[in-house]
Amino acid sequence: MKIFEGLVLYEIALLCLGILMFILLLFILMYFVFKKRSVKVLMFLFPFPIIMIAYPSVKSVQFGNGITITKELTAQLKNDPKDKEAKSALVGKLNELQDKYINDPATFLVFANAHAALGDTSMAVNFIDSALALNTEYTPALNFERQTQAPLIRINGDMAKLATNPYDIAAKTELMLNLSKYNRTFGKSANSYMTIAKGHAALGDSLTAIDYADSALKLQPGMLEAVQLKQEMREDDTIY
Repeated sequence: MKIFEGLVLYEIALLCLGILMFILLLFILMYFVFKKRSVKVLMFLFPFPIIMIAYPSVKSVQFGNGITITKELTAQLKNDPKDKEAKSALVGKLNELQDKYINDPATFLVFANAHAALGDTSMAVNFIDSALALNTEYTPALNFERQTQAPLIRINGDMAKLATNPYDIAAKTELMLNLSKYNRTFGKSANSYMTIAKGHAALGDSLTAIDYADSALKLQPGMLEAVQLKQEMREDDTIY
C-alpha cells in the first residue's frame, strides 16, 4: 500500500497499531457514552495512538521531501557530471532512502535515474526491474529501459554470475530468459550484438552465437572479438 511508502518495518507496525488502537478507543468511548460512564481515563489514552500515527506520518512526509531532493540532485549531476558535491549528496540521499518500503514504480524510477546519473547502470536497471515488477506497462520505466539498453546490462550480469559459477542453474535460466527478450532492433550495434553472441556462447548455443557475431561483423568488419568468438565456437562444436 502506498500509505506505507517511505517507512521501515517498525514504523509500519507502529502506524498499524496506532490506527487499530485509535479505532478501538473510539468504540470504547461510544460504549462508555452510551452507558453514561466516565470517559476521563479514555481521554488520557487517546494521545498514545495519535503519537503512534503521527510519527510514521512525519517520516512519510520526510521521505517525500527526500525524493524531491533526489530528483533535484540527479538533474544537477546530469547537467554537470563533474559536480563532486552533488554526487556526494546524491549518494548520501540514496543511502538514506532506498532501503525504505516502496510500492510505487515512480519512486523506483527516481532511484534508477539517480544511479544512472552516478554511472551505476547495473543498479539503475535493478530499480527499473522493481518498477516493472509493480507495473509491467509503466511507460517511463520502459523508456528508461530502452535508453539504457537494460537487456544488455542484465545479460552481462548473468554472464558474470556464470563466469563465477558455471553450474549456477538460476543464472543460466535467467540468462536464457533475458536473451529470449532481446530484439535485434533493440540496441543495434556491433557491441550489442557481441554481448548477445557471448550470452548464447555461455549457454553453449554455438549456432546462434555465430549468427550474432556475423551481425556484429556486418556492422564492424574485422571486429577481432567477433572473429575470435566464431573460431572458438567452431572449434568447440567442430562447425565448419
